Amino acid sequence: KTASKSALIFTRQRVAAIVEVSRMVASAVADSVEKSQTGQKYKDNKNVNTAKEVGKASIGAFVTVWEGFEEALVIMAKGVKHTTCDVVEHKYGGEASDAVGQGLDVVGTVGQMGREASKLTVKGMAKTVAKESGKELINRDDKKALKDKEE
Repeated sequence: KTASKSALIFTRQRVAAIVEVSRMVASAVADSVEKSQTGQKYKDNKNVNTAKEVGKASIGAFVTVWEGFEEALVIMAKGVKHTTCDVVEHKYGGEASDAVGQGLDVVGTVGQMGREASKLTVKGMAKTVAKESGKELINRDDKKALKDKEE
């Protein structure tokens, strides 16, 4: 159990480092897009700005739903673990229940590691760079709009 949790922490640290590098790459990509002829051409286009707003709202809604699914899965998994341990304790005793509980903890940790490790693939990193680039462009537009309103 301790080894699997340590491996998960290590994996999360690696993913966090890769995401940080992806953010730096995304910032450079956003700079390039903004300075390009195409970026300048679409900068003040009303339809493009409307599409950005719709996209931003859609992403926000998707993230909210996804986080709700993840939270529900965690709650359900804890309930299944608790119920399983209760049944095992009733039938086989406390020691068996503890062993099952630890085993289920390890399974959960391995599942989390799998999710985190999928972000370490080339495809996973490409998705992260694309997502972060989009966020960077949207955030820059929001900051610029806020600054323009203040002036």
